[in-house]
Parts: sequence; structure tokens; C-alpha cells
Amino acid sequence: MTAPARTRRGISVLLIDDQPMIGVAVGRVVDGELGARFHHCLEPMHALADAERVQPSVILLDMVMPDVDGLTLLRYLRAAPAARDVPIVMLSSEVDPAIKAEAFALGANDYVVKLPDTLELIARIRYHSRAHHSALDARDAWEALVESQRQLEARNRFIRQTFGRYLSDEVVAGLLESPTGLHLGGEARRVTILMADLRGFTPMCEALAPAQVVALLNNYLGAMSDLVASHGGTVDEFIGDAVLAVFGAPIHHDDDARRGVACAVAMQRAMAGVNARNTAAGLPVVEMGIGLGTGEVVVGNIGSERRAKYGVVGGHVNLTSRIAAHAVGGQILASEATVGDAGDRVRHRGPTRVALKGVTGPVIIYEVLGVEP
Repeated sequence: MTAPARTRRGISVLLIDDQPMIGVAVGRVVDGELGARFHHCLEPMHALADAERVQPSVILLDMVMPDVDGLTLLRYLRAAPAARDVPIVMLSSEVDPAIKAEAFALGANDYVVKLPDTLELIARIRYHSRAHHSALDARDAWEALVESQRQLEARNRFIRQTFGRYLSDEVVAGLLESPTGLHLGGEARRVTILMADLRGFTPMCEALAPAQVVALLNNYLGAMSDLVASHGGTVDEFIGDAVLAVFGAPIHHDDDARRGVACAVAMQRAMAGVNARNTAAGLPVVEMGIGLGTGEVVVGNIGSERRAKYGVVGGHVNLTSRIAAHAVGGQILASEATVGDAGDRVRHRGPTRVALKGVTGPVIIYEVLGVEP
């Protein structure tokens, strides 16, 4: 049995004494002059139940009672959750040093000759009550700290389990280390956007069973999302067979463009393994085209109070989509801004001016051939 939660409603005194007149005298002091709640237990065998019901601040325990003596009852009270930590003042008609020493050894907090002077009794009750509540406050503070730590660990587990499937370990660590977690809310930021999708996927779906389509997508998207995370990017979303990833949000790196280009190169190289698994599972071989764009977009919480997502919005998202659509299977096309930000470690062919659907005027793009480490 565990002790019930204690309340903060002032001093409560439990007297355990078989003499009614003692109860009257002590009650007059506690109720009348101290202004505390008073409870008198006349039956020592009911003392444990009364302690659990009353939740006293202080227990006054008589040494000599029928059926059970005060020292034996003191042992029982110290073993009971409801009274284990409650200050106990022993009341005795005489002072025997050996008995007094035993009482303290068994856990008594004080020992007085009954009945003490009124002022002395009030002073002792107030002293032990303050000490008791200070101990409870300290315990409550510790329990609150433990509960706070438990909630923090549960939050961290949730973040790791939820976001760890989509974000890199570095991004997840940033979420956990930030006092407010992931800061949501629109802000302008320069990022590199990667969009990749399969060529001929729609007609391919018509020839496959639904389970085969899902198996093919899981094989492909699983490999690609792992590579995005390993390069410090964030998978913004999967759109059918398309992967939309962002480098630079929510975590910014000075080399986000180079990371995005390196990720695209790694993704194309990984297609050999994807197709090997497809072939082993009786699925068709697939090809992927990738587009890269860099520029200022709005990143933040998109949606409503009921349902929202962390994403990117802006013209460069649309531009990247158009560049990706222009790439053939196995090809990586990047905007001029991406190649410029990525630096001279990118090997490329170009520049080439192309007309992209939905984009006014010609656009300069480069075909990425590789990237130096």
C-alpha cells in the first residue's frame, strides 16, 4: 500500500492516547490556541488506519497504553507508508533514559513529559510541522524533477521515433538540444531543393499489382531517403514516386548546395542496388531523373491548427520541379545558382539554356557529372 498524496491545508495533529481527558486537554491547545486540526485516536489498534485517513503533520504518541505499548506502536508507524516520514513526539509520564534512547533509536523525533506547558507543546508542534512540510516540499520538488525528466525522455523518444525516419541524426539532435524543439513559423531562407522521380512510373503501375507497386516504391524511397538523411538533408515529402528534399532547413549548413549535389550523385549510384533488389523480387528495372535548385523560399509550418507540416514554399520549388522533369533517366540537372553555391568541386557539363514549362524566359542549367569529396 502506498500513502495517499498529502495536501497543503495547514497543521494537522493526531494524538494516539487511550485517555479521553488527555484528548480534551491536548485538543483545547491544538484547536483553540494553535488553530490546527486535531484528531484523537483512543484505540491504539486503529492508529495506522487513522494516520492514513488523517495524513497528520505531527503525531503525538503516548508511551503507555493497553493492548500495545508506545514503542511497539512506534515500530508499526515507522513501517507504514502513511506515517513513515511524519514527525512523532513521544508522550510519557516519566523520563527513563534507557526508554527514551530506545524511542529515538526506533525513529521518534521528540520525547516530552506529558502534559507539557501549553506554550512548549505549541512550540514543539509548530517546529516539527514546519520540518515535516519542508521535507515534503523537498520531496515534491525532487518528484517534480524526476517527472520532468521522464516527460523529457518520453518527448525525446517520440522525436527520435517520429522524425528519425525522415531527418538526419544531426537534425534530430538539433531538435532535442533546442529548448523549444523545432521552431515552426514562416521565415525566408536560402536552401537547396532536390526533386527526384522515376521515369515511366505511371504506365508501369498499370502493369503491376498494387502490392508490387508498393514493394517497388518502398525499395526505392527507402534507399533515397536514407541518402538524403546521411547528407544532412530533410525529406520534405513523398509525392507518389517523387522525393522532395531540402538542404538548409530546418538545419542550416554553409555547404548545403554541395551536400545536395553530393546527395544527388549518391542517389543515382544507388539505383544499381535498387534495381538489383527489384530484379530479385520480380519487379521491373527503373530509372530516376533528378533536378536541383537553389534560392530563397519560405520555410515553416504549413497547414492549420489541426493538421500541419514543416515544408517549403516558393518559386524555386516550382523551378526545381521543372528542372527535374527535364532530366532523363540517370541524369542530374542543376540550376545555375546551385552549381555556383556548390563550388568548384562539382564536375559538370554546361551551361545549357533551356525552356521550361511554366517558367518565363530561358533557364541556365548544368548536367552534374560528379562531385569531389
